[in-house]
Amino acid sequence: MTVEVGAYFVLSQWRLRGAYFVRFAVAVEGEAYSACFAMAVVWVRRTSYVSPRRLRATAPTVPVI
Repeated sequence: MTVEVGAYFVLSQWRLRGAYFVRFAVAVEGEAYSACFAMAVVWVRRTSYVSPRRLRATAPTVPVI
């Protein structure tokens, strides 16, 4: 069984109530599965600014096989 994990994490441009979502795709035996998780949820209401360093710390790590 071959498992390929696409490590292209993309902070989606569309927002749901000011929350950013992290998307990634997983391909298992040629079947592509895409998932969208609210791992890096950032509330951008008012003038709350989140530094890239802090955002990187909240991003999940996926092992590439």
